[in-house]
Amino acid sequence: MNTINPELLELLERYIAHELPEQERIVFEVKLKEDKEIAETLDFFMAFEAEKENFGRFLMKQELQKVDLEMEQEKVYQPITSITEEVLQRIANFTHQTIEEVSGWFQPIPEYHALRLATERSDVLQAKTPTLGKDYTNETLIFEMEEIGDYLITIENNQREIVHKKHLQQGEKTASIYVTGYSMGIYYWKVMQLSKDSMLMGHFLVTIR
Repeated sequence: MNTINPELLELLERYIAHELPEQERIVFEVKLKEDKEIAETLDFFMAFEAEKENFGRFLMKQELQKVDLEMEQEKVYQPITSITEEVLQRIANFTHQTIEEVSGWFQPIPEYHALRLATERSDVLQAKTPTLGKDYTNETLIFEMEEIGDYLITIENNQREIVHKKHLQQGEKTASIYVTGYSMGIYYWKVMQLSKDSMLMGHFLVTIR
C-alpha cells in the first residue's frame, strides 16, 4: 500500500474518533462506498490502530507482571522444598555423593518460586492436579485441567533445562507424564493455555526410587 496522504490520514483519524461534523461525515461515508482505495485505506488504518492498542496492553501487562514478580522476590524467601536433612543424607549415602552435592539437586530457583506464587492467583486457568511439592518418585504426573483448551505442558529441572514437553490438542484436558527415569531433584511444571496467554506453575520432587 502506498503512503497515506496526510490530509486523508487526518480525515481518517477524525472519522474514527467521531469528530467529523454530521454533513462532512455523510460525504465521507459516500466516498467510502464509491472509492475502493479509500475504503481499503480505512481498513488498513483501523487494523493498524487496533494492533497499536493491543501492543500497548501487552506492554502494560508485561510491566505489571514484572512489578508483581519483583514484589514477590522482595519478600523473605522461604524454601519451597520440604525435603529433610535425613532424606538428603540417605540420598547422599545411596548415590555416594556428598550431602552438599545432593542438596544442589534440590536447590529451588528463587524467581520460579515468586512466579509460582503469582500464577496461583490466576482466575483464568486452574489445574486440579498435580499436588504442589509432592514427591512423585516412581509415579505419574496426571494433569487434569478445569476446562478444555489448547495447553502446552513443560517440565524443567533446577538448571532451567526442559526435560519433557507435551502439547494437549483442542478438546483435551488431561495428560499423563511418567516420572520414572528422572534424576533425583526438584522439578518445575508449567501449564500454558495458548489461546488465553495464561500460565500455571508448580513443582515436585524425585527422591530415592
